[in-house]
Amino acid sequence: MADEKKKVEGRIKLEGVRLSFADIWRPKAIKRQDGTSSPPKFSANFLVPKDGDLTAIVGGKRMPIMVALKKAKIEAIAKKLGDDKAKTLKIKSSAYAVKDGDEENYDGYEGQWYVSANNAKQPKIIGRDKRPLTEADGIVYSGCYVNAIVTLWYQPAGVKNDNPVPHAVYASLEAIQFVRDGEAFGAAGVDVDEDFEDLTDDDDDLDDGMLMTI
Repeated sequence: MADEKKKVEGRIKLEGVRLSFADIWRPKAIKRQDGTSSPPKFSANFLVPKDGDLTAIVGGKRMPIMVALKKAKIEAIAKKLGDDKAKTLKIKSSAYAVKDGDEENYDGYEGQWYVSANNAKQPKIIGRDKRPLTEADGIVYSGCYVNAIVTLWYQPAGVKNDNPVPHAVYASLEAIQFVRDGEAFGAAGVDVDEDFEDLTDDDDDLDDGMLMTI
């Protein structure tokens, strides 16, 4: 009999979320609040509509995505502190991977929650048919819809660089699967009537000029 797949505490599969700030092909340094920069990492945000009905999978069970994220958060904390502490420990919003998009001034974030995840190791990136994708394929981009696997993990409170650090739950970026296209963030459409002029009169002038030259 095949062994059961080992459960990873805090791991969650987000379904049909919109990809944003997709630094998934090359690692990028993240600027900290104290002005220093972290080592380069791969990272992405995943948008979750507040009024939507998206789902996620935790421990093999599908449930509403925000319920699943809460369950994964508790699992991540319980792994270090136990179940009782995990259910009562307060995590500041600034130290939690799930954030309120209405507090940001980014395109497409209004009315959304978003999950921010990163990893020093590049995530696996695949297509609908599970074929590995590369940047040159042009299939996965900021604005498209994806399934994503992230692992929430707990960081205990302490002191770092002489500054207090709160209890935190962050997300490790594991894998992304393209689901469907969406409007690319930052890509303004072209209005041909607005951006171009009618050049037919210029063509007539050009023809007349060529005839005179001959």
